Amino acid sequence: MLIQGKITDFAGEPIHMATVSIKDSNPLIGVSTDFDGNYAINAQSGQVLEFSYVGNVPVQRVVNSYNNIINVTMANEIALPEVTVTGKKPTNYWTLFLELLLVGFIIKSVVDINKQEKEEKKPKPKKITI
Repeated sequence: MLIQGKITDFAGEPIHMATVSIKDSNPLIGVSTDFDGNYAINAQSGQVLEFSYVGNVPVQRVVNSYNNIINVTMANEIALPEVTVTGKKPTNYWTLFLELLLVGFIIKSVVDINKQEKEEKKPKPKKITI
């Protein structure tokens, strides 16, 4: 029988490219959800469908002969409350000085190149003698 449904997260947003497979099938039988989280798979009554997506807790549902629509809401497996970004502090002032000197040289080179390109684009005046 054809089983259809939609996979969403707790916010109600569809999860696209989630995997729906029949547990313990050999060879593995499975499909992926479309952009709207919809799927359709052929399964028999009593088989177990496994729903999985990276970063979410896998879900299993048993196929019943009286219900061919199985909608699933998946929970996030990993919740990060905040992200901290750290940087590298210069180990000595000589390295910092060289890095700043290099950046200044690159900026001056770019300015010189832009100035040269502008001068090349200017029309050169023609001399007219009478």
